[in-house]
Amino acid sequence: MTDRHEAMEFLRHKKRLLKLLNRHSVDGVEFEMQANKLNLNDGTQSHSFDEDLLRQLQSSNAVLVCKNRLRILPRGLAELKKLLQPEYEASLRKTVPERKLMTSAAKHSGADQNVMKNVNESPLSRLFHRRHRDGTTYITLSQFEAGERIRKDFEKGGLQPRISAMLETSVGSIGGKGGHGACDITDFTLDARNRVRQAIERLGPELSGVVLDVCCFLKGLELVERERSWPPRSAKLMLRTGLSILARHYGLEATSDNRNSKSRHWGTDDYRPVLPA
Repeated sequence: MTDRHEAMEFLRHKKRLLKLLNRHSVDGVEFEMQANKLNLNDGTQSHSFDEDLLRQLQSSNAVLVCKNRLRILPRGLAELKKLLQPEYEASLRKTVPERKLMTSAAKHSGADQNVMKNVNESPLSRLFHRRHRDGTTYITLSQFEAGERIRKDFEKGGLQPRISAMLETSVGSIGGKGGHGACDITDFTLDARNRVRQAIERLGPELSGVVLDVCCFLKGLELVERERSWPPRSAKLMLRTGLSILARHYGLEATSDNRNSKSRHWGTDDYRPVLPA
C-alpha cells in the first residue's frame, strides 16, 4: 500500500479498531464476517472494518481470533501506543510517497488502450522512474521489465504467503468462503510457479532473495538492508546485478554468447601460413 491517502486511511482504521478492542480487553468483542467486512458489536453499537485490516493485525500477532470473539494481544497494545503518538502519523506522511499517475499503453482484449498507472506503486517502479543528474535511470528498461515479469509470475502462481492458518479457519468459516485446495491449482498457475522457480535457480541464493523482496514482496531498499544487516546502498547494487541476470534469463538483454557469433583470433590478417604451390 504505497498511496499516501490509502495508507493514512488504513492507519486511522487500525487505530480505531485497536482502541475498541482495548476497551474490552478482558472479554473481547463479538464479531462476524459478511461480504469481506469485519463487523463488531460491543454491546452498544456496531462497527465495520475491512477484512484486510483483520488479516494484517492477525499476521502481526496484534489480535487473537477465538471462536466468534476478537481480543487484543500485548503486541496490539504496543501497536496502539505507537499509533497514539502524534509524531508517528507525521513521520508516516514523510515516508509514504504521493500517488504519481501517468498514462501508459496496455493491451486489453487484443487492442492497445491507454491506462492510468501509479508509478509509485512498487519500489522497483520508483527506482526506474528516478533519474541521476545526467538524466539516466537507476536501472535500465530491460532490468525493470525483468523485475515486473517475475512479479507477475509470482502473483499468477499464487505465491504470496498465507497470513495465518487460524485466520483461514476461523474467519473463512464465518464468512462462508471455501478453502483453497490442490484441486484449485490450474495448469496456468503451475506454469507461473515453474517460471518463478527457474528464475530463482538462475539468480542463485546470493541474489534471488533481494530480487524477490523488492520485486515480489514490495520491500524498500532500506528495509532490505536493515533486515539483512547490509551496509547502506548495497541493496541497490545487489538488486541491479540480479535484475541484469534476470533480464538475460528472459532474453531481454543480449548475452556474451549471442552478441557476436563470428569466431575470433589473435592473429593479424595475414596470420595464416602460405603453402607452396
